Amino acid sequence: YLASEIAEMHFGFGDSDIPLRKTIVIVENYVIKFILNIISSICYISFWRTSKRPTVNDLLFLFRNDIKKYERIKYLLKMKNLIQRVMGSEKKTQITSKKNIK
Repeated sequence: YLASEIAEMHFGFGDSDIPLRKTIVIVENYVIKFILNIISSICYISFWRTSKRPTVNDLLFLFRNDIKKYERIKYLLKMKNLIQRVMGSEKKTQITSKKNIK
């Protein structure tokens, strides 16, 4: 699933030009297990909060004791919202300019 991205990361971080296939498989397995662990933990938290599905607040609750990860999640969410606002405003200006042309 993630083999090409992991190989590019090895190259990007100066590890090697062509990493061993074994290395890629090990890192890929580790990443997949990590993601699955986070997802199952978030689902567990949302279940106990009697929510129908996991939310961003469940993710923040999971990492509340790990300040570095917590702050990184908040930063990425702010950037996501900023990008959506900027792209949304560009789409609106494109739509309005097309209407003005006709």
